[in-house]
Amino acid sequence: MRKVLITACFLVAAAAPALAYDDAFLGEVHAFAATYCPRDWAPADGSLHPIKDNHPLFALLGFEYGGDEKSGTFALPDLRSKAPAHLDAKDKGHRFKLLWCIKVKGGPWPSQH
Repeated sequence: MRKVLITACFLVAAAAPALAYDDAFLGEVHAFAATYCPRDWAPADGSLHPIKDNHPLFALLGFEYGGDEKSGTFALPDLRSKAPAHLDAKDKGHRFKLLWCIKVKGGPWPSQH
């Protein structure tokens, strides 16, 4: 019984990041204490993405973080060297390993009204 309970807890904990942010808005940015982004999220690492595959996200970000119309790409923000405001100088990132992720698919779309 104990082994089954531990396995169930592990499965819930593994799915929690994706489930907890299922209602996030497109383009919303969060820090995750993991080495990967949940489903429908992408690392906020400045990577280029094709506009044709991501029209709604491009409508929000435009060319603000890079890319151009000629290549048909736009960039996500690059937050790899950023830390949440509550960390101070003595932390120096050693105690916290955070990955910034941006919502790229699914989730509610804000009303235009």
